[in-house]
Formats: sequence, C-alpha cells, structure tokens
Amino acid sequence: MENNITKKLAEGLSAIRFEDIPGDVLRNMKRSILENLSAAVASHAGVPYLAKLDASMRRPSRGECTVFGGKRDCDPARAAFINASCAVAKEFIGGHRFSYGMPSIAAVPVAFALGESRGASGKEVLLAALKGYEAHARTGVATYPMYFRFHPHGTLGVYGAAGAAASMMGLDAERFYHLLNLVSVLPIFAHRRTTVEGGTVRNTYPGIAAWHGILALDMLEAGICGVEDGIRTCFAETSAEQGVDEHALLDGLGSRFEVSRNYYKLYGCERHLHGAMECVYDLREELGWDAVNKDTVDSVQVHTHKKGARCMRKDPQNAMAAQWSIPHGVAALLVLGRTENDLFSEEAVQNPEIRALAQRVDVFEDPEYTKLDPVERYTRLTLNLKDGRSFTRTIHQLPGEFDCPCPDEVVWERLVSKCRWLFGMGGLDAARTEEAVEKIMHLEELSSIFELTDMLQAG
Repeated sequence: MENNITKKLAEGLSAIRFEDIPGDVLRNMKRSILENLSAAVASHAGVPYLAKLDASMRRPSRGECTVFGGKRDCDPARAAFINASCAVAKEFIGGHRFSYGMPSIAAVPVAFALGESRGASGKEVLLAALKGYEAHARTGVATYPMYFRFHPHGTLGVYGAAGAAASMMGLDAERFYHLLNLVSVLPIFAHRRTTVEGGTVRNTYPGIAAWHGILALDMLEAGICGVEDGIRTCFAETSAEQGVDEHALLDGLGSRFEVSRNYYKLYGCERHLHGAMECVYDLREELGWDAVNKDTVDSVQVHTHKKGARCMRKDPQNAMAAQWSIPHGVAALLVLGRTENDLFSEEAVQNPEIRALAQRVDVFEDPEYTKLDPVERYTRLTLNLKDGRSFTRTIHQLPGEFDCPCPDEVVWERLVSKCRWLFGMGGLDAARTEEAVEKIMHLEELSSIFELTDMLQAG
C-alpha cells in the first residue's frame, strides 16, 4: 500500500535506541511507571472484585510473572491483564490530553510481564514501556477525535501493548509492522457509558488490551496476519471521526517523545473533575478551612468544557461512578477535607452529607471553553457561601500537566506523596515503599527487573 503509515511507525519505533533518549524523557517515563505500579498495588488490596478475579483466573503455570500486590504465580498474559486492570481502577494514572487516553496503562504491564518472563534488565523494561507509550499516544493523537462512545482503554491500549511487546521480544521492523496490523483489529471498542454509570467492567478494558497485545505475539508466531496498514484502515475507519492524521502519527518520531506531554494525576478521579477540585483546593488554601467547608457553602456552580460537563451526575451509585461525577468530587472535598482516595471510596458515595451537598453543585458547559479543548482545559468554579459572599476561581491548565506553570518540584512532591500513599494502601511499609520508589526512579540501573518486582508482591 502506498504511503503505509503503520509500517513507518513500526520502522521509527524499532530504530529508537536507549542511548538516544534524553534524560528528561526517561524521567517522565519512570514517573509514569511509578504511578502505574503504585496504583496497581493499591487496587489489588483495595478493590475486592479485582482480587477475586485474580484468584478465579489462576491456572497451573511456571509462576514466572508477578501480580503487583499479589503473587508471582502466573503467565505473562494473565499478569499483564490483572496489573493493567488494577492500575486503572482507582483513577490515579495520568495520561496524555492530546490523545485523550492513558498511554501507560497497557504498555507498562506488558513490558513488566514479558520482562519477567525473559529475565530482562530494568533498562530493557524501561525501553519497552517507552516504545509502548509512543505507539499508544501517537495513534491516539492521529485518530483524535475518536467517536465518543468508544472508550480509549479498550481501543488505543492495544497499540501500547504491541509496542511494549515488540520491543521486549526484539522484533525487527517488519515483524513489528505485522504485529501492529494484527492488533489494529483486536480492540474491543467497549462503550464509554460504563464509566458514568459505574459499570466496573470498564476497569478490565486496559487488561483486555494488554492481553490482546501478548495474544497477538502468539498469532504472529503462528503465521496469522492482519490487514495492510492497519492503523489507517481497520482502526481509523472504525474509531476516528475525521480519519487519520499522518503528520501527527509520525512527526518527530524518534526525536520527540510523547511522554514529554504526559500529565500526572493528583486526585483519584477522572481528569475532567480535576479543574473543579483544584479550584476548591485553591480557595480553601486562600480563605482557610473555617471559611470553606460543608457548613459554610450554600451552592456551587461549575462551568467547563463539553467533556467535563458530561460529568454532571449528582447521585453516583458506586465508587466507579463517583470518579466521573464533578458534584460528588466537589462535595466530597468540602465534606472530608482531604485529597486522598477517601473522596471516591464506597463509603464516601454513601456518606449522607456528601450526597446532600452534591445536589447543590451544578455543572454547565461553556462553549468557549469547549473550543479551546484540548490545548487548554478551562474550568470556572463559583462558591456561594451561606453568609452571602461568593468566590470564583478559574483554572486553564492543571498541576501535573507538562505545560502548567506550577514548578516541577511541587508537582513531583505531590506526585510522590500520592504514590507513597498508594503503596502503603497496598501493604508496603514505609521502608519498602521508599526502596521501591528509589528503584523505579533508577530503573535503568537494575541488572534484573526482579530486583524491583520482588518488592511488589503481597507480604
């Protein structure tokens, strides 16, 4: 096929050498891995249905791969499936606003699972995760906007899985290309509606994407082939509203890395909630807790872009749905006064004070804000106090974004504090948590990936 963009992507990714990757790019990738692993450990301990799913899927195996927060007792496909599903469950994984997805969610679990099965070094795992991130993010940018009914975790995730798998298995450019063609028809195209309604099946979408990436390796080995130029044809024709942007897919490939535009999450909820949460956080810091709390606030109005305005439900039925509710997030922050995951727990969902206050939080779309998305994501929040005073905050770029004016050291401190807390939730004590953080942030220095994964098992 003339101008085969899938082949060009495979060739470009195959040519990337670890030695050519800038230090700041590696730092960003390691921070993304830190988020991924800490969230997976926390969810395995704190999300009962995922721990039960892990147990029910156990089959006799060589026990070569680790379920983070669980056991080393499974094959690569199941480890990648469970780890990817756990990583996203608490909504603490950052992403990439220009691809409207989370490019680490399948790439990192596949890199670690295949890395363990092959006895890889930390450098090899880090490179595989980075190539998977690039494959996922670039395909997302090139096919943006995707039809809103499709959830990117089950669609774009297969490219992250394939990129990581191809790197870890040492595939040449030609075989990498055929792997991308195969995964182009393996997304599940699951519906986005599951998120706002609290359908927890949504948390398995990245797990299935990771599973399919490893399955595609076996299919490739068996001689099964896909359709030529799969990103342009099968994937874009199915998912993209406006087709595929070739320039976005290939621009700067090998010299400019999409992980440099990664964002990090500082709240355990959908990214569209963060603007309103940060506005409340800022007002509380400025005016004091005595002035801004559940007893002083009469009502709240939130104006945001179209995607954010869809997160308007005032009565989420479970923790999953709460993570997609601006009224719940604002009310929980005002009632509980904390920014940890307690805000979106099942207990918080049933808290009568939170439920009552959420009824007084109204969310509206501002068409002017919608026009600016995703380059800037504006949120304007007005707090109306019972004493008659009103305070308004507007934010256009969130802390944790690559182009936010917030100093990097502030973002890092909030990020690592969150990840320490998540590791602790998963059962790691303070000493083991600090050692895990240190190893992740020096991943390329580990001669064996087991030096890190040994620490991430239960007990």
